[in-house]
Amino acid sequence: MVIIMQDIKRVNIILLIIILLEELVTSTGVMRLVHGIPLQMLASQLILCGPMLLFPFVFKKNFFKCVGLNKIRFSDIMLSVLFYFCINKVLSFINGISMLISPNKIGSLITNMSDSTPYLLAVLVVGIIPAFCEECMNRGIIYNTYKQADPLRAMLMSALVFGLMHGNLNQFSYAFFMGFIFILLNEATGSLASSMTVHMLANVVSTTLVYLLPKLTSTIKELVGAVTDGKSSVSGLEQTTESLSQLFKNVDKKSILSSLPSITIEAVLGGLGAFFIFRWIAKRNGRWDYIKGIFSKKHRNMMSEEKKENVPGPVIECEAMHIITTPLIIVLAILTFNIIVDGLVDFGVISRK
Repeated sequence: MVIIMQDIKRVNIILLIIILLEELVTSTGVMRLVHGIPLQMLASQLILCGPMLLFPFVFKKNFFKCVGLNKIRFSDIMLSVLFYFCINKVLSFINGISMLISPNKIGSLITNMSDSTPYLLAVLVVGIIPAFCEECMNRGIIYNTYKQADPLRAMLMSALVFGLMHGNLNQFSYAFFMGFIFILLNEATGSLASSMTVHMLANVVSTTLVYLLPKLTSTIKELVGAVTDGKSSVSGLEQTTESLSQLFKNVDKKSILSSLPSITIEAVLGGLGAFFIFRWIAKRNGRWDYIKGIFSKKHRNMMSEEKKENVPGPVIECEAMHIITTPLIIVLAILTFNIIVDGLVDFGVISRK
C-alpha cells in the first residue's frame, strides 16, 4: 500500500511539472519559435506526454506492464473498432451540444494545416503520435497507477484530467466522455491496444476527410462543368461546397439545433449498439463480472481488503488511499482556470492578447 501511494504521488507530481512547463511555454511564447503546425504539434506532445512516459524508466518499472499494453486478439481489435463506430454517434451528439456554447477549434486547426502540410505527415502528427502518447499517458500510466487505489475513482479522475488538458469547453465535453469509455474498453479487452487502435483510427479518419474534402468538391465542380459544358450556373454546387468546407469548422447554432432530433436518435441507437458490443467483448474475455464489480462499492472494498492482506509489513488504511493529492489539486485548478478563461474569451467577456 505504501508503494502504491508513492507511485500515485509521483504521477501527480509529474502531472504538475507537465502543466507548469506548458504554462511557461505558453506565457513566454516559446512555441512561436517553432515554425509550422506539424512541428508545433510534435513539440506540444513532447511537453505534455514526454515527462510522464519517462516514469516507468526513471522508477525502473516494466513499461508495457505500467501502461497496460498487453497481448490482444485480432478479433478483439476488430470488435473494438466496431464499438467505436457505434459510440462515435454519442460523441458526435456531445460535440454538437457543446458547440452551442463553445466553438470547435480542433477542426479549424486541422483544416488550416491541410493547406500547407503533406497528408502523410498530417496523419503522423495528428493521427498516430498523439494517440500513442495520450493513450500511454492517460489510459496507461495515470489510470493504472490510480487504479491500484480504486478503479472507479481512477476512471473518473483519469478522464477528468484528459478532458481538462484539452483546454476548451468543446473538447473537454467529448474528451472526458471518450476518456471514460476508452478505459472501459481497455478493461473489457485487458489491453491498452484496444483504445490506442480506435483512437488512432478516429484521428486518421477525421484527418483524411479534411484532406479529401477539397479534392472531392473540386472534382464534382469539374464533372458538373463538363456535363453542362459551361452553360449552366453552378452556384448551387458552390453553395454546397461552401457548406461542406464548414464541416470541420464552426457550425452555426441554427444548423445544430435543426439537426438535433436526428443526431439524438443516432446517439441513442449508437449507444445501445456500443453497449451490447462492449458486453460481448467483456464476456468473451471473461471480464464482464470484474467490470460490473468496479461499479459496486462492496466489491471495491473487498478488493482493497485483499490487497492489504497480500502486502507484508505495515500498511495504511484503505480510506487513506487518496488519488487526489496537493499537486493534483493544483493541476486541476490550473486546467479549470484555463478553460474558464478560454470560455470568457469566446463569449467576448475578456480579450486574449
